[in-house]
Amino acid sequence: MMGLLLRLGCFCVGILLLADLVVPGRHESAKLVAHRVETEWTWSQSGRQGEYRHQDEHRSYWLDMGGEDPRSCEVNFSAYEGLHDGDAVGIKLSPILKRCVSVAKVNGPLYSNRGLNLGRLIGALVLLAVGLGFVNPRRLWERDGSGRTLGSGL
Repeated sequence: MMGLLLRLGCFCVGILLLADLVVPGRHESAKLVAHRVETEWTWSQSGRQGEYRHQDEHRSYWLDMGGEDPRSCEVNFSAYEGLHDGDAVGIKLSPILKRCVSVAKVNGPLYSNRGLNLGRLIGALVLLAVGLGFVNPRRLWERDGSGRTLGSGL
């Protein structure tokens, strides 16, 4: 029963992701209200016990839009620097999940995350393959004759 529910769930999420990629998006006009930077720090343990040191950071650049339906869009650094508070922008949203696909100013596009579509397509196809029974995820965790799990090498 759990296998059937897992397959049904994977199939539904795969269809949702695929539909979000295929169906044309919606264009909206908005006014840029604020800029925001979120920094995620990665720490690693140094040679001495109990001491940690800063290893890496990841910065996310966000634009906060105002209007009837306020939203935030994650963009790259050039779009973050190219826009100022109060600018009128056009944003394209994915139709189902309402994620920002692109941000444009009057003189042309500033940011587009179309490169992520390939990753979402691959994820949707994998979920559909599991949902339709072409891939058996249970097999990854079964033990072979040597006592190792088949998925341990992944």
